[in-house]
Amino acid sequence: PSSLFKINSIEQDAKNKGDRKVDIALEQGTARSVIREKIGSKGFWHLKTKSAVMGVRGTEFVVNASQSAQKVTVLEGSVAVADVRSVAGLGADFKPGSSQLPADTQL
Repeated sequence: PSSLFKINSIEQDAKNKGDRKVDIALEQGTARSVIREKIGSKGFWHLKTKSAVMGVRGTEFVVNASQSAQKVTVLEGSVAVADVRSVAGLGADFKPGSSQLPADTQL
């Protein structure tokens, strides 16, 4: 309840499902994401909050975005997270670093 979720864009390659491009945003509230099919090398899957951008390849995680903080709980796999200020203006070409965050990381 009271979550605000926005789909900015979704593109799917007809020949290679893994090369899909997903750009979504969680303005406030909680979202659970399950990405069952791995993202290909030409694709991306980004979830943005007010202060962070998460990039995934195939995993399950929960994001909680409030006015004061964002919390990422990784249930399976890994999630790369970057401060939104460090990727401002990079748009869809942004690829988060390879560092993995432990479960229940506070941003």
